[in-house]
Amino acid sequence: WLKLYDSTPIKTKLSDKYLVREWIKEKIGEKYLIPLLGVYDKFDEIDFDRLPDRFVLKCTHDSSGAIVCRDKKNFDFKTAKERVDFVMKMNYFYACREWPYKNIPHRIIADELLDDGSGHELNDYKFWCFNGVPTYMYCTVKAKDVYENFYDMEFNPVNIDHGFRRRVPEFEKPAAFDEMKALATKLSNGIPFVRIDFFYV
Repeated sequence: WLKLYDSTPIKTKLSDKYLVREWIKEKIGEKYLIPLLGVYDKFDEIDFDRLPDRFVLKCTHDSSGAIVCRDKKNFDFKTAKERVDFVMKMNYFYACREWPYKNIPHRIIADELLDDGSGHELNDYKFWCFNGVPTYMYCTVKAKDVYENFYDMEFNPVNIDHGFRRRVPEFEKPAAFDEMKALATKLSNGIPFVRIDFFYV
């Protein structure tokens, strides 16, 4: 229902991977943002000589399309350009009819690559919040196999199937779980439903 009928204009800003940074900075502070390395209107504008050896490229209007560079010397620039150029011509709205994506300016951002030193992909902690109340959180890791394990706000496992297998054993409760809940409360205040995502490094 919200996807079809809730046309609150701020949803476009919150779905824009670049513009949302300004909103997060205002609500909870800049220290919670992944360091930004650059923003570009097209792939050919990216000065890779100025980027560090490790970085992440994302299109501001895309979903799940991040390109991770772990070593610039071995980075496949040709494939990255083909992928970015393809996505820059897409409008995610026409694929899934999620209208907040329809009017996002098509840009590319380069982010610092986060690394917790484990040698594994980072866990992603996604909070489902209703009118400022974090209610469920699911932990996912987008490695070779994708798992999604749901928890309540006491980090008790919850039997929700969101389309991916549940990992066994369960994920460990992150040390900053209570801080994540508090931040999710601030960020979701006044919004009927929103998902707030965190990495913990």
